[in-house]
Amino acid sequence: MTSLIAWIAVDQRAPSALYMASDSRISWGSSRVRWDAGRKLFLCRKYPDIFGFTGGVVFPSLVLGQITEAADSGLLFLSTDTSEKRHSKFLTAIKASFGRSQNAPTGDFQILHGSRQFSGPQAQFHLWLSSYAAATNAWSDVRIGVPADQSKLLEVLGSGSESMKSQGQRWEASDQAGTSRAIFGALCDSIRSSADPLSGGVRQLVGMYHTRMPQPFGIVHDNQRYLHGFRLAPEIMPEAIEWRDELFQRIDGSTLKVILGAQRHVRPR
Repeated sequence: MTSLIAWIAVDQRAPSALYMASDSRISWGSSRVRWDAGRKLFLCRKYPDIFGFTGGVVFPSLVLGQITEAADSGLLFLSTDTSEKRHSKFLTAIKASFGRSQNAPTGDFQILHGSRQFSGPQAQFHLWLSSYAAATNAWSDVRIGVPADQSKLLEVLGSGSESMKSQGQRWEASDQAGTSRAIFGALCDSIRSSADPLSGGVRQLVGMYHTRMPQPFGIVHDNQRYLHGFRLAPEIMPEAIEWRDELFQRIDGSTLKVILGAQRHVRPR
């Protein structure tokens, strides 16, 4: 399983960003049989859409790569499509792909789809949860409400959800309640605690601001750089993306220190 969350960030004026974060552990029935560098978050580069999954690994991890590649190649979405239309096309596409499997071992899985309509001050963020239940061979699709007046954790999924909620209570009881750093920090603390043995590895983070297309965020962990759970070589060009640490601080990818002038965050006691 996994730990997967989505949240909305709201500044003084309006919703400013939609984020998804997860762990990087893929396991096969036990934490002893695992891979701690599996990608669980995906994004389109040319459309304001992000995705994350939990549960059975094979189908979601493969189809989301196909979906985002098709979209960015101009083969799935149209520039005139609304968020609702893109979600409808996404759902139709993954169901059609799933229908081509024959006698394939498939467990339950859930996919989050975050999207944005318009940009700038008029930006509207949307979130859907699409689920497949293997026992009944049934699909469900639910739209999740996204507030426009407060930063809020929108969804917590996976085997690590109870641990995440417990850590979230500690952060929400501090003076950092209602912030992105509290939400992301709670996820990181939950994974670090090992309360859920099926969640582990380095955190992953994707998001989209109200004025830009989606982007992945590099994660600095133990003085090493990671992207989607993958440990990067030292000779990379770190200025290519934005970097965060486990406190959601903005990190200089070259020095691995908090960016000069950036706000510093602390973990609640």
